[in-house]
Amino acid sequence: MDQHGDPVSGATVKLFPVDTPAGDQSRSKLTLTSDNEGKFSIKGLTGFSLGVQVNKEGYLYLSPLGGPSSSANISYANGAEEEKRFSNPATPLVLQLQKVGPMEPMFYMEQTRWSLPVNGLVRRIALDSKEGTGSHQIEFRLRSDTHIRNEEGNNAYTSFDWSFEARIPGGGFIWNDSDYNFEAPEMGYKESIRYDYPADQPREKWKRFQHGRYFVKFADGSYGRIRFSIDGASDRKPLSMTSWLNLKPGSRNLTSLLKDSSGFHGGDPDKE
Repeated sequence: MDQHGDPVSGATVKLFPVDTPAGDQSRSKLTLTSDNEGKFSIKGLTGFSLGVQVNKEGYLYLSPLGGPSSSANISYANGAEEEKRFSNPATPLVLQLQKVGPMEPMFYMEQTRWSLPVNGLVRRIALDSKEGTGSHQIEFRLRSDTHIRNEEGNNAYTSFDWSFEARIPGGGFIWNDSDYNFEAPEMGYKESIRYDYPADQPREKWKRFQHGRYFVKFADGSYGRIRFSIDGASDRKPLSMTSWLNLKPGSRNLTSLLKDSSGFHGGDPDKE
């Protein structure tokens, strides 16, 4: 089904039977197609487990990260209960695909690592090109005392002062709760975001890495979205960023089938 609970007919269903505890797939994978009600079923297979994966053009694949997913691995070994549940048509395995809406011209910049000075000097990176040049710029500042780890008596676990700031003059940022939210809000943007991790912060709250996922708005009314990770201990290329920029002025539609595939482990800093 899709995110609205509607059946997805004509989806490609790939099955991966696993014969041994070591995970060897001794059979070729099998492929089915979901019917008009989005359903599929199989009989007669044997093995320790069965991998199931669904895809369809025009839909996004949802990674298995704790929520709805487009794939699953069902265990049949050692008295597993899952196979008993899924053998009953009343309690089927439910897989989800994300249906996307109309797509507009978009510049997508796949995950790229960027160098930043660690003394707080500004590095401007635009979302218009792979080179980071263009008119839709974000100002990044990193201050980091990571060098103290190399001093006598310190090690890789030594905390240090560091901070990270991003700013869009005349525009701003709004936290995005999901990779599958594609419509940027019209209002409520804040011009800058900032993360501070002083060395004297309690160890359980101090972080070396920080992750962000935001809708962004620029001074000319253009919209985009970004995902980034910042490594406060790196003095080479501490910023890793993926971005989408809508090339239609004023449009808040950021729908795209191009999605960074890595898992996201960040939370809105304003709610932490």
